Formats: sequence, structure tokens, C-alpha cells
Amino acid sequence: MDEKELIKKVMERFGEDNQIIQFYEELNELGCAVNHYRRGKVDKQFLINEISDVLFMINQIKYIYCIDDFELSEGLEFTKERLKSKLNEEGYK
Repeated sequence: MDEKELIKKVMERFGEDNQIIQFYEELNELGCAVNHYRRGKVDKQFLINEISDVLFMINQIKYIYCIDDFELSEGLEFTKERLKSKLNEEGYK
């Protein structure tokens, strides 16, 4: 089963609303994992697992809101250009 099929089955089983709530939970877990990793309370694999959970949830959000990879890459480019501009304004090169 590929990822798209898996996401579709997850949506059928748990529903979009529940997966949106789950998305928030996974984001919070990642934030905690980053803090724990910085303090040496968890290992790198734990952090990787939490990042993986969030990345998979992001793919579910993309599915729910019909966002394709091209749209997302455009959004990422906009974000990067905005950050570059801000850094240039602050004197960073």
C-alpha cells in the first residue's frame, strides 16, 4: 500500500476532524521531543520518530486541503525568499 492509499484509509477510519486534532498533538509532541533532545533526555532516534510523525501528518493535512506538491514548493520558495530578504535587511549575506 502506498502512502496515498494509506492516508485515504486513515481518513476513512478516523475522519478528517480527528486527524486534524491528531496533527496538533503530533506538533506538540515534536516540540517536547526537541526540548528533551537538547537536554539529553531522549536519543536521536526518538527525535527522528517524532519528526517522521509530523511529516506524515503534514501529508494528511495536504490531502485534507487538496494541496499538491507544486503548490507547496511555491509556498516554500516564497518563505525562503522572505527570509533571505529579512536577513539582507539586517546586514547578513
